Amino acid sequence: MGDRLRKLAVIFNKCVQFLRQRKTQGCWIPRMICADCICFPPNEPPFFGFPIEQQIAAKVRCPLHGERFKPLFHPFVPVWMRENEKKIWPRLSEQHHKAWQASFPPDLWPGVEEDRWPPPSRVRTPTGTF
Repeated sequence: MGDRLRKLAVIFNKCVQFLRQRKTQGCWIPRMICADCICFPPNEPPFFGFPIEQQIAAKVRCPLHGERFKPLFHPFVPVWMRENEKKIWPRLSEQHHKAWQASFPPDLWPGVEEDRWPPPSRVRTPTGTF
């Protein structure tokens, strides 16, 4: 009986550890259970080609957790880097795709990049807005 209790205690401690880890990552309930969660996975932060994309995504809140990612300083992103990011998209998780599409619905995004002088460039959506 003592051996069985020890095994249960080990399993219990692992569950508690897992839930504590999830809580520090900003998700108290495991994401497998959170069908309504639209947060970006902690190990796959979003990549934004333009500062306006980050501002748009930050305004969309997760119904379960609130803030979906930690906004960071946004440096200039050259065209080649934005193109390379498109190649990585298929390898990202389903949760990342779900979070991205919550901010940028496929029928409104991607927008068309317009070069302007002086920079920065801007992005026009299919509806004609910037």
